[in-house]
Amino acid sequence: MNFNSEPGVVKLPRASMPEEVGVDSSVVMSYVNEIEKRGYKFDSLMVLRHGKVAAEFVWRPYDADIPHDMYSFSKTMTATAIGFAIDEGLLSLDTKIYSFFPEKYAELNGAQKDYADQMNIHSLLTMRSGKRINMFKDTAKMDWTENYMGAKFKCAPCTKWDYVSENIYMLAKILTIVTGQSLTEYLTPRLYEPLEMGVPKWETDPEGVEAGGWGLQLTTEQMAKFSLLYLQGGIWNGKRILPEKWIKACTKKHIDLVPCMIHDGTGYGYQVWLNDNPSYLRFDGLFGQISVMFKDYDACVVFNAADTREYEYIKMIFDYFPKAFGDDLVMPDENYISNFKAELERKSYDWSPAMPRNEKAESEIDGKRYRIKPRDNASVLGVTSYFMWSKKPGKMEYIEFDFSKDVPQFIWKEANSPENRMDIGMNGDFAYSNAILADIPVIMASQGSWLKDNKFKLNIHPLGRSQNRQMVFSFNGKSVKINSKANMNAGDLLVFRLFFAGMNVPPALKNVIGIIIKIANEIWFDPNLKGTLE
Repeated sequence: MNFNSEPGVVKLPRASMPEEVGVDSSVVMSYVNEIEKRGYKFDSLMVLRHGKVAAEFVWRPYDADIPHDMYSFSKTMTATAIGFAIDEGLLSLDTKIYSFFPEKYAELNGAQKDYADQMNIHSLLTMRSGKRINMFKDTAKMDWTENYMGAKFKCAPCTKWDYVSENIYMLAKILTIVTGQSLTEYLTPRLYEPLEMGVPKWETDPEGVEAGGWGLQLTTEQMAKFSLLYLQGGIWNGKRILPEKWIKACTKKHIDLVPCMIHDGTGYGYQVWLNDNPSYLRFDGLFGQISVMFKDYDACVVFNAADTREYEYIKMIFDYFPKAFGDDLVMPDENYISNFKAELERKSYDWSPAMPRNEKAESEIDGKRYRIKPRDNASVLGVTSYFMWSKKPGKMEYIEFDFSKDVPQFIWKEANSPENRMDIGMNGDFAYSNAILADIPVIMASQGSWLKDNKFKLNIHPLGRSQNRQMVFSFNGKSVKINSKANMNAGDLLVFRLFFAGMNVPPALKNVIGIIIKIANEIWFDPNLKGTLE
């Protein structure tokens, strides 16, 4: 998807410099320098004020026109659809969830039936359904609705806040029932077209129902437009798009203090995170798909990241913003402007050194196919990228290199996927390719370099996804060993979940846990591979 070429897409206006719209460019640059100094892996950053883009940064190889996995940012989009449906009289906050599934209601008795009577749209929107389930283990083989509705209540609805993504999937499911349309079809004339933002893609269940709580893909620009709509109270270009009642309802604190460390001190609305300052709103997605809105300043900061430390860089936002906003800022001189704009252009992550090609080593393995010993999670993607997908890649079957071209290629085959060919950037350059993994299109950026005559390093970046992978191939006659590492990995995801759950782990214990997780990750989630020549 190229955002600029999508029919009906209009880009937001751009300021010539941040100061033009009352944003201090030196504060913005200080924030950018800080996130780079701390090693946070950002893909993009956009600062907006008064409806204009004040500054935007993109870290190569990511491209701003490539949609990014939104994870839980998706939930706010689904909640918005529910707001439209309530305004149109199709649903209410009191609508009972089991009323759409009478056959499942008939199976209940006792306390479970009482709890079912209490579960409504409001309880799902506030993450207080009373259910705790996980449909991510093998979602391709599951009836997602059956899995959710058949699960037992752990407690009465609206008694305990519990962050369960499947709650929001059920809202998407119910919306398809009451409208006769998919979530995307329903939102297109009501949201996507009025905002001139294009129609984004969304992961679906095996029946074609959007995942709701995850699976949405947006560009940074699309995130910004959606955020501006809420920042402007549901008004877009002078026309009301979102009902005023819905804006007030979803940005109200329904949960005064959410019980998790990462959001310490914040409350929760209808799929909106709320700060102690009532003028601050936040949309959050796992690994740093974030929009922070400052209503009093008519400003917001939007970014995409690929880092589990979001609890750190979200808090850091408030160290730099809103002090960056002011109405009496002086436009910098031409030399400063030139240097600032140059900084916008040179953001990049270069993972492989600029090494020359090795013709001798390349000729020895060119065109040779190595059969890989099967491992479940052996994929060019990391598990953090696909753990929510319906159909899983992995179980790499074979690999091959083609060094006969000016731009060499890596060829590989995984389960549930066709054979893929990926161009390899050499001498410090990136190369870009399209791939299909488990029926999901993925844009790949890659860099390669020879470390020794028999050792080749390949860095793979699935653009808009949450991680990158490094594979080091060691060739020895008729065999190859592959050292495979993902950043981020399953261990990083587990540590994140501990923080999210509010576990205050002592540093010494955290180190021990880290070692255990690292070992487990290498065994199960990021296994090293072996292959033999066919």
